[in-house]
Amino acid sequence: ATAMTFDGDSFHLAVDKGTLDAMMSPGTNEFAGAMLEEVWRVLRPEGLLIVVSHSGKRLQLLKSHGTWQCLEIRKCRLSPQATFINMLRCKLPPGAPLKDALQQPQLLQEAAEEAKQALRRMAFLDAFRIFKARKQAQAGHIQEAEEEPPGEAGEAVSN
Repeated sequence: ATAMTFDGDSFHLAVDKGTLDAMMSPGTNEFAGAMLEEVWRVLRPEGLLIVVSHSGKRLQLLKSHGTWQCLEIRKCRLSPQATFINMLRCKLPPGAPLKDALQQPQLLQEAAEEAKQALRRMAFLDAFRIFKARKQAQAGHIQEAEEEPPGEAGEAVSN
C-alpha cells in the first residue's frame, strides 16, 4: 500500500476498509501517511477515496497528507464483537497478534467488562439521542401549527 506499481493518475476511485487503521500506530503515523501519499499519487484529479474507519482521528491524518476534501462522514456503531476485539487490541503491546490475548484469561475478562461498559454507554447515548429527537420533533410540530397561514380548514390561501 505504500509502494504501488500503478502509474500515477490511474484510478477514479480507491476504497480503504481497514488498511489505514491497521497502519496507524500510537507512536507514529509514518506508514499510514506513506499509504495516503501513494493513494493520492494513483488517483486521478477529482478522484475519490472512500475510507471505512472506526476512528474519528482519520480525518486529521487525511488533511495532513494531501489536499483531500471531505465530502461526507457517516458514523455507525460498532458491533458488540468488534467492540470486544478493539478492547482486546488496546490491552496488547503494539504489534502483538490478537491470538496472544486469547491465552490470557485475565486480559479476556478485563476486555469483556470494558466492552460491556462501553456498550452500556452507547445504549444510553442512543436513548438520549432518540429522546432529544422526539422532543425537537414535538416542538417542530407545535411551531408548524402556530405558523399556519390564516384561513379556515379546507380553505386555499394564495397570494
